[in-house]
Amino acid sequence: MSNKTDTAVKPVISRQPIILDTDKIFGESKKIHIRHHNKIYQLTITRHNKLILTC
Repeated sequence: MSNKTDTAVKPVISRQPIILDTDKIFGESKKIHIRHHNKIYQLTITRHNKLILTC
């Protein structure tokens, strides 16, 4: 019987991040709400076209 430990390396599966277009998720609105673990967050497009996430 061998006392060697299994040193095989499992390949890492690279997953590309999902890209969402703000025009599609916001529509005509400047604010959307996102639920994460039963907490509601607000994602807002500012007048300077930046995104702000608040809870």
